[in-house]
Amino acid sequence: MGDSPLTSHIIKHYTDGKSIGYIASVTGISEEEVLMRLRIFKSDSVQKLGNYYNDDIKKVIAKRDKNDVSRSQIAQELCMSVTFISNACKKFGDNLKKKAKFQNQYTEIDSEHDLKTCPDCDSKRVNEISGYINDHNTIGIYCLSCNGEYFRFMNEDKLYRLNYEFDEE
Repeated sequence: MGDSPLTSHIIKHYTDGKSIGYIASVTGISEEEVLMRLRIFKSDSVQKLGNYYNDDIKKVIAKRDKNDVSRSQIAQELCMSVTFISNACKKFGDNLKKKAKFQNQYTEIDSEHDLKTCPDCDSKRVNEISGYINDHNTIGIYCLSCNGEYFRFMNEDKLYRLNYEFDEE
């Protein structure tokens, strides 16, 4: 299935930055089938020795990134970490999506959330994290289900979602 003409057609549209809905409509299959074929392509890209991805999937990711699709969206579509997506883009595309602006690095979300579950997908599969953003101490969670990162600045009640495509790492 991974090397079929239909899968090649899907990958072409995917690298061109087309939405999953658009790809489904032009190929005559469901969005779930499009995502399944992309994920099979990803699985087929694993090197047999060493258990790492070959450059084919990394080039697809970098091309999609260059066509203005967010890195977090690509990570969600392919069920991969945003860190992997960023590294693939660094190797075969752009280091940063665009010049990061302070206000674009994160988005304020519901401040009433207790951080025991993911604010976006309600998963309980979260890891507690802490660190610094712009020289400010933070506490938060990383969701293992949707790859989202959420934090609060110390001594503040506001909750934020990290926008990975603007993260300079």
